[in-house]
Amino acid sequence: MKKILILLVIGFLILVTGCGRTTPNLEPELIEYHKGTQGLEMNFVRNLPPDEISEGSEFIIGLELRNKGAYDIENGEISVSGYDQSKIQINEHGKYFNIEGKKPGFPEGGYEIINFRGKNIDFPKIKETDPARFKIITRYDYQTEAGAEVCINPDIYSHVKTKEKICEPKEIILSDGQGAPVAVTKIQQEAVPFENRIRIKFNIYMENKGEGDIKDNITLDEVRLANVPITCTKNNIELEEDEKIECYTEILAGAGAYLTSLSIKLDYGYISRIGKIVQIRKQ
Repeated sequence: MKKILILLVIGFLILVTGCGRTTPNLEPELIEYHKGTQGLEMNFVRNLPPDEISEGSEFIIGLELRNKGAYDIENGEISVSGYDQSKIQINEHGKYFNIEGKKPGFPEGGYEIINFRGKNIDFPKIKETDPARFKIITRYDYQTEAGAEVCINPDIYSHVKTKEKICEPKEIILSDGQGAPVAVTKIQQEAVPFENRIRIKFNIYMENKGEGDIKDNITLDEVRLANVPITCTKNNIELEEDEKIECYTEILAGAGAYLTSLSIKLDYGYISRIGKIVQIRKQ
C-alpha cells in the first residue's frame, strides 16, 4: 500500500512540474519582401531538352519560372526562337503565364513549369551531328516601389550648426534593392530659394540591377511626400540616358523642419533571356 501511495505522489509531482513548464515564445522571422534585385528567374528543367537527341526524334523544352520579386506578373509572355525552322518544328512559339510575387503567407513567390514540344524534321545527310540552338525570351510588366525617411528643412543654411535641430537633410543610399530588377539606389536633397518660398528638390537615382533588359522606357507612376503627390520634371525615363529624375515641392520659408516619408513608384516592362544548344545525332 505504501509503495502505491509513493508512486501516486511521484506521478502527481511529475504532472505538476510538466504543467508548469512553458514553451519559449518564438516570434516569427521578419521577412522583407521589398528587398533584393530579382524579378522573374528562368531556368531549363533538367534534361528538357537533353544535350543530345536522335535524328527524327521528338523532345520537350521545359522551363522553370520563379517570381523572386515582390510584384505579381500578369500576362507575361514566353517564347522560343533561334532555331532553324526547316529542321526543327515546335508546337507553339509562345505562351502566357501569371505568377504571384513574394508576399505575406507566400514568402518564396510563385512557381510554374512551362513545356514546349518539338521534333527534328530534317537532318543533313553529310553530317554525323547538327547543332540546334534554342533561345527562350520572357517579356513581362513589373513595378518598383521605393521609400525612405527624409528631412524637410526650409533653412537653406541648415549646414550651419545650431543648438537644436529636429533633423538635417542628407544623401540617402538604398543598397539592398526593392524586390525588383530596377532599383532606386540613391536620393539627394537640397533646398533653394524660389520667389517667396523654399523649393525642396529631390534627385532620385535608379539603376537596372537585374540580368535582363528594360523594355522601352520606365514610367514614373508617382512620387509622394507623406501622402501628397509632388511634381517631377519628367514621367518617361530612358534609363541609359537618364540615371536620375528631379522632383520638387515648395514650402513657406519660415516653416519648421520635420521628418516625413518619400515614396517612389516605377512601372516598366522587362525582358529576360536564356539559351541552350542541343546536338542532333544521325541514327
